[in-house]
Amino acid sequence: MPLRRELGRTEASNGDTTSESAAHSSNGDYQDQNGHAETLDMVIAGSDLGGIWYWNRYPGARVDSQYPVYALSIPEVYDDWTWSSHYPDHNELREYFKFVDERLQIKKDCVFNAKVTDAVWNDAEGVWSIDCDSGQKFKTKFWTACTGFAAKRYFPDWPGYEDFKGTMFHSSFWPKEGVDVRGKRVAVIGTGATGVQITQEVSDASLAFDLWCREIGEDGNLMMFQRTPNLACPMNQVYMTKEEQKALSKGLPERFADRNNHYNGFLYQWRENLTYDHSPEERDEFYRMLWKMGGFRFLMNNYYDMTRNATANQEAYNFWRDRVRERVKDPRKGELLAPTDRPHLFGGKRLSLEQDFYDHFNKPNVDVIDVRTNPIDRFVSD
Repeated sequence: MPLRRELGRTEASNGDTTSESAAHSSNGDYQDQNGHAETLDMVIAGSDLGGIWYWNRYPGARVDSQYPVYALSIPEVYDDWTWSSHYPDHNELREYFKFVDERLQIKKDCVFNAKVTDAVWNDAEGVWSIDCDSGQKFKTKFWTACTGFAAKRYFPDWPGYEDFKGTMFHSSFWPKEGVDVRGKRVAVIGTGATGVQITQEVSDASLAFDLWCREIGEDGNLMMFQRTPNLACPMNQVYMTKEEQKALSKGLPERFADRNNHYNGFLYQWRENLTYDHSPEERDEFYRMLWKMGGFRFLMNNYYDMTRNATANQEAYNFWRDRVRERVKDPRKGELLAPTDRPHLFGGKRLSLEQDFYDHFNKPNVDVIDVRTNPIDRFVSD
């Protein structure tokens, strides 16, 4: 059954969000079970491809899923594309989507700068009626809302926003031209993955990833407002040459297929061993091996019972805490960033990957503010 068309398009997606809304990442014609050709189209809130990577352009934004799993397993794409590292940044991700479009011609099936505002199923016709904020309307038999699980922007209801005389930016509204913070007082509110990435980038005057992180300098000042510490693990970034990737390319089909054999979609998962199968010395050696490997291995490649037994989980937390406290020299900052008492089960909240996040807190102009005991009350003009 061919799809009914209005305004030349057939498929839409997205709810109340400003992230990209893509129904399918396919292009061209799709054949149903009866062999009928049906076009797959996308309605996208942004003005270009990329999904969250169209919007994520704040300092330090990069993937935390290790090469090669965070990529399309389509030969036309991976045969000729090479990454710079295991964890590419937002700029490289946008270049990747440009390359994907060159190979697959996706844009011809896209409606940009439009968000779905309503989707109603018509049982009599057997189709969805889709309305967009652009005024466009669609009818389609199949509809997929690819909005992500946390796509809606959040603004805390602190009073005084309108009185604040400084410049305020939301990480998902980051200006394309960047932000100049040379010599300025900077506050980062929140310690999710975004807060960790912004803090470690904006604190370092030597990094070359972004204008902001190069130019805050020694005269600037950064305060990170933290409610719950992020139990971040080391990324241990790896940079790759084109020649190295070409040598690995023949094995990519098998590695992509292997993603489906693990609960997390990576190329590894928990071990069969239990925490107390090993002596304290053997356990420490095993933890250090995972720590050196980097990425999410300390969380997802650990002992089988690490995420299933609170006592075993405590052992992993103790190791994590001690490694962080070795790096943060100020006892007050160290206690806030890596508390003596476990704030929650290790892995119970989505942890992040860091490169030199904790090291920056040894600088006199970088500090952490505990908003659990000293909550934000309001914004003032100065």
